[in-house]
Amino acid sequence: MEKNQQQEVVKNRILVSGTHTNQKAFVQNLLKQKPPTKWKGQETFEICEYHLKTKYYTAEVEFWVSGRTYLPESLTSTMGQTSDALIFLFEPSQVKIALSELSKWSSFIESFNPSVLLCVCDNSDLDPNSIETTEYSSWCVDNGLEFLLTKPSEIEVDEDNSREKQGMERIMEALETNLWQNLKELKSVTPSTSFTETNVEKEKDDFGFKASDMMRSLLSSLKSEVIGDEDVDDEGSFSRALLGLRNIREQASHMSDDKRREVAAQVALSLLKDLEDEDSL
Repeated sequence: MEKNQQQEVVKNRILVSGTHTNQKAFVQNLLKQKPPTKWKGQETFEICEYHLKTKYYTAEVEFWVSGRTYLPESLTSTMGQTSDALIFLFEPSQVKIALSELSKWSSFIESFNPSVLLCVCDNSDLDPNSIETTEYSSWCVDNGLEFLLTKPSEIEVDEDNSREKQGMERIMEALETNLWQNLKELKSVTPSTSFTETNVEKEKDDFGFKASDMMRSLLSSLKSEVIGDEDVDDEGSFSRALLGLRNIREQASHMSDDKRREVAAQVALSLLKDLEDEDSL
């Protein structure tokens, strides 16, 4: 029994693939690393161990850089069971061919359902409103990925969304907000403060607020699409809200039934209040 527990599979890998010609350099840039770095190589992957630390938790994760467009069939199952994030990379010059390579990942995504799914065009000078960009965005929305360009200065962002992270910062945010299987919650900095019931309630409230915020974004996107509000980037905000709710749902699956019901009630009451406020205007 103990032996089986020791061999339990942990999903702490970030699988990096795509048509990008220097995937390792991209990861180094993402992590703001300078050579020499703690990389280890094997026959198929280059691996970087990374200590992910946020305000609330730490997690030991690993970037597994394949340097290829897809996985060998012999490794698909192993990587699928151990990877909770997939980042598909391509360069602007590859825009005509990368989508067909990306589409090969659809069965992997459906079978193993990684929590973080990103399609990233690196050093992009693509027009956010071009036909190519729209094709990628549509495919990503249909398959549960978030499509990102790494040059936020090239992206038109409305004032309402100006506080949202873009580019490399958004990639790190997606990784940091994932509920990694091996995460360790940070204790309070103050020694006299333990993780009391008050802390639990605050965490639950924060989670409920986050879910409520995602629901508002989703409803706002749908509303703008229905009434034809051209001033709202409904496709981008809808996609981000939908992916955010997917992550919220994954996190909620780890809660007790009672806690899920409380959070659901909190979200419902928050949205009801918003609707009442709108009706009163």
